[in-house]
Amino acid sequence: MEKQDKRKLPENMIEVFDLIDEDLHPQPLDPAHEQGIRETCEHLLLINKIYEPFQFKTVLDLGCGQGLASKIFIDAGKECTGVTLADDKPCEGLENLEVIKKDIHFLELPDNSYDLIFARHIIEHSPIPMYMLFEMKRVSKNFIYMVVPECNWLGLQPKNHYAIFTPEMWEKLFERVGLKIVEKMIGKYHVHPKGIEYRYLLKSN
Repeated sequence: MEKQDKRKLPENMIEVFDLIDEDLHPQPLDPAHEQGIRETCEHLLLINKIYEPFQFKTVLDLGCGQGLASKIFIDAGKECTGVTLADDKPCEGLENLEVIKKDIHFLELPDNSYDLIFARHIIEHSPIPMYMLFEMKRVSKNFIYMVVPECNWLGLQPKNHYAIFTPEMWEKLFERVGLKIVEKMIGKYHVHPKGIEYRYLLKSN
């Protein structure tokens, strides 16, 4: 998190985000992560084709890493912007991708900036997930696509997983923030042999 953003926080919260910065690391694009990213992006693009109310042109890819999801969306004709704090090397062909170096809790983007917020395995890294959800909702014009891991096998590993909830708890949190579940799908989280993830298409406005 940038120093100018931390100055806006209460002192005790600065300590929290200092710890988060220590846990920040690049995510190599191994086959398991690549398969998961491709599956979720293809799922979204399929819904985009067959479900008329779900239309999007602009995408904000939160925690974009090397930008594979961004590349898939761009190749499908979408306009995409990435957000990350980690120093990941971009995928081949993505050297000109617009990437915002910001903490996702404090995006400082205008309200209703993007048709779709893409947030795959992001929110479990937040110490204040309700706050992050409100920020996503503020920036989203229409939809949020949220992917969260099943808590029973994952636990609190690795150490930068701060919010590991059951799907029922996530769904109650979505409701409290004012997000409507359009579709819920259970998928395989390929980085672990017992891995399960929950994929939510959420209506933000």
